Amino acid sequence: MLDQGTTAHNITMQRARGDIAVALGLKAGQTKLMRLRQAGSAKVFLPKIHGPVPELVCVNTAGGLASGDIFSIDVSAGPGTRATATTQTAERGYRAEGPPATVSVRLRAGDGASLAWLPQETILFQRAGLRRSIDAQLDGTARVLILESLVFGRAAMGESLDQVMLHDRWRVTRDGRLIYADDLRFDGDVRAVLHAPVGFAGHRAAASLAYLAPGAGDLAQRFNRLDLPDGVRLSASGWEGVLSLRCLAPTAQLLRRALMRVLAPFDDHPLPRVWQS
Repeated sequence: MLDQGTTAHNITMQRARGDIAVALGLKAGQTKLMRLRQAGSAKVFLPKIHGPVPELVCVNTAGGLASGDIFSIDVSAGPGTRATATTQTAERGYRAEGPPATVSVRLRAGDGASLAWLPQETILFQRAGLRRSIDAQLDGTARVLILESLVFGRAAMGESLDQVMLHDRWRVTRDGRLIYADDLRFDGDVRAVLHAPVGFAGHRAAASLAYLAPGAGDLAQRFNRLDLPDGVRLSASGWEGVLSLRCLAPTAQLLRRALMRVLAPFDDHPLPRVWQS
C-alpha cells in the first residue's frame, strides 16, 4: 500500500547502475587479464576455454533495461592481444515511463590487437526506451568486429510494436581519424519504418555488423554471396579498411542462424560458447 499522501505518480523508482572495465595485455605471448573493475548491476566473467581467444561474458544482474538505467562497458585490448566480448543472454528493453535506459560501450584495440564485440540480441518491448552508443578506438593495424542485433517485440506474446524510442550510435576511429559512423534513430510511432520497404520491410529482427581491419572492404562480395536461411535478407558494402553489413530476418531464431553463418569466416573470433547454449 502507498503511504498517506503518496501517489503512484510521485514515486521515485529504483534505477539500475552498472559499470565494467577490463584491460587485457600480453604475457609470455598469451592474452591475459591485466585489470578488472565491475560495479553495481554489471558483472563480467572470464570462463575457461580450450582455445587461444579469451571470452569476456558480460551480465546485467538487473535482468533487463528499464527507464533511467545506466550501464557502461569498457574493454581495452593491448597491442597484439586477441579477445571476444559477449553477453550471457539476450538483453531486454522494457517499457519506459521516463527517460530511456543508457548503455555505453567503449572498445580500445592497440596495434596488432584483434577484438570482437558480439553481444546476444536486444529485445525491444512495446514503448521501450534505449539510448546506446559504441565508441571504438583503434591503433595501427588493430582489427575490431562489432555486432548488434535487435528484435522488435516479444513474438511469443504476439506483441507488435508501435511506440518505441531507440537511438543507436556507433563511432570508430583509427589513429585518431574517424573511419566509421552509423546512427539508427526512431522515436514515437515506429509502424511506418518497421513495415516500409525502405525500412525493415516487416521483419521482426535485424542486425548490423562492422568489421574494421586492413583489407576488410574487399570482403563485401563474399558476404553478399553467402547462403542464408529462406526469408533472410543480407547486404554488405565495403571500402578502405571497412566492411559494413545489414541483415533482416522474419524471426529472432532465423536471424541467429544467419548470424552464425555470417560470423563463421572470422577465424580470429570463434562463435562465443554462450551463443550455442
